[in-house]
Amino acid sequence: MAGANESGAATQASELAPNDAAKPAAAQDMEDLDAPRKGCRYRVKFLLVCVILPVCNGLLCSMLWAANSLHYQEQGWPLWRLGVIGLVSSMARLVMTQLSNLFGPWFSLLINIVHLGCLAPVLVTVQEEWYVALQMFVSICLDAVLTNDAIVFFHFSESESEATYATSCQLQCYVLGYASASTIGGAIYDLARWPGVVIAHVCLQVVVCGVLVVEPCVHKSIADLCRRCCRRCYSHTEDSKPTEMSSVLPGSESAGMSIRVVAVPPTEQSLPGAVAEDLDQDHGALRNRARSSTNSEDGDVQKIVPAPSEDRPQPSPNTQAFLSPDQAVVAPWGNRLLFGSDSNYSEAGRPRAGSGGSSVGNRPRAGSGGSGVSYSSQQSLAKAKRVSELLAQSIPPQRNSLVMRVPPVPPPDPSQPSDLDRRSRLPRSLWLPAFLAGLFSCVYNFAYVTEFVLFAIYFKEQHNWHSATWAGVAQSSGDILAAVILQLIARFAPPSPEKEQAGFDAGGATRAWYSISAKPYNLVWFCLWWVVLCLGMTVPNLPVVIVSQVVMGTLYVTCIQGATKLNTYYSLGDANVFISLQLIKLNAEAVGMSLATLTAMVLYEQVHPNAPFILSAALN
Repeated sequence: MAGANESGAATQASELAPNDAAKPAAAQDMEDLDAPRKGCRYRVKFLLVCVILPVCNGLLCSMLWAANSLHYQEQGWPLWRLGVIGLVSSMARLVMTQLSNLFGPWFSLLINIVHLGCLAPVLVTVQEEWYVALQMFVSICLDAVLTNDAIVFFHFSESESEATYATSCQLQCYVLGYASASTIGGAIYDLARWPGVVIAHVCLQVVVCGVLVVEPCVHKSIADLCRRCCRRCYSHTEDSKPTEMSSVLPGSESAGMSIRVVAVPPTEQSLPGAVAEDLDQDHGALRNRARSSTNSEDGDVQKIVPAPSEDRPQPSPNTQAFLSPDQAVVAPWGNRLLFGSDSNYSEAGRPRAGSGGSSVGNRPRAGSGGSGVSYSSQQSLAKAKRVSELLAQSIPPQRNSLVMRVPPVPPPDPSQPSDLDRRSRLPRSLWLPAFLAGLFSCVYNFAYVTEFVLFAIYFKEQHNWHSATWAGVAQSSGDILAAVILQLIARFAPPSPEKEQAGFDAGGATRAWYSISAKPYNLVWFCLWWVVLCLGMTVPNLPVVIVSQVVMGTLYVTCIQGATKLNTYYSLGDANVFISLQLIKLNAEAVGMSLATLTAMVLYEQVHPNAPFILSAALN
């Protein structure tokens, strides 16, 4: 009878399923139909995330500094107040960066909308210092740089080559944005003074908010926020916590397939070839069953939990403790075997060799009370009582099994850090490299920001260069030159770990060169170049100063790429480590910016025009 059932089920399955020859052709036809649509979506997504958003962020970060010192001088306001604004806004940027990483992309959308709203007063008048100060504050404090990194990682992390290309393009577009900001800001100031700069600021911020509004990564973060709020309202047994920036990235726990929870009564269903084991009330009458949703296109997995208590038999006091409905999990499909480790059936429901079992089920043993549960199964049930939330991090489902087995979970070791601690902290071996990389980001950002906030007023007062447009062109040329160099290197001589390893294995002068120029020792050479260029800014010769300014912009872009590559190298593909290292980098840059803004203005106005550059050379 069992053989007849199995053969009938096999015949029915063969009739319903497509043959082997037709299935690849149908799948190929579907792929051909979806290819243009996917390609179009990919190009639009790449354009928004890797081109438009970083360009706008770069323009917003740098455009105001091309003429703000000139506007302060024109209005008769002291420059040290501008330095104080830069200090306060940079320190607030540290807090906002931490909050953006803590709450997720939805918080970045919120602060950018607030950024747009704070520009309303300065649209009315630019004669009030407080209005202009508010504009400067929100341009530095409320931006989406960290969110842009997370969005790029969210969309293009399927392969290393794709992620490398996307992050490189994002960096180049960001460089293009803030490099051209000096020229664009200076030209707008010469044509329309500060009101024209304000209008350009508003237009760019509208574009940034629009990109974030249509971004799927932000939508997912908002959906997670709504789900946590509903859970807090309707459930008092589970604590909610903020969603970190890394939780929306691929590879994190919440970035996988969506889960639907359905409550069904524990009714028995006979499946062809399935193995059935009946449990008496002494050992629990509940059983978790799961099935995959084959009708959904997005690969959602339905999670089946027991029905309400009034619809099922009440267990005895020694019944196995199951999870609550909002904590219930389903074991991996690959582990859905019988509860007993000595079962006569394998994953596919077939009898094991030498087991002597039938294809219907185990017969009740003598002395078991007719429950149909073997003694070994009872032992396995006792072990399965210690089920915890670690099952939520199980492997992806495999649809090749029928009956669920809950594997025993060992008790947590107090001496070992929990998964939350491992996600929220860097490994101890990366503390020193992260500190040195952060210190490097701080000092080179201090040197560059010192020159960046002073170049307009410095060229006007020290070298009689009154055109803000041409001063901005000189400032932008170095950054644009660096972007062109990076593009040429990426196209004609892309770096790779294989080339670097071959250089180390070559021996001789090649090995010595790679030993002193490879990561992280290349940062030392960058610092030496900063010393030379900062001292070149103090030379009373306009061509030398212009060359130093141009090369300084090129070196700054190279340092940004070097720091990002170093963080990628130390992260080893771990999204949490990468975001943590990027967070340290952004915080260090904010510290360097805040110190440089106030120090440069005070030293330039109170001590000597060359004093800020001498201090920058000493720090590097």
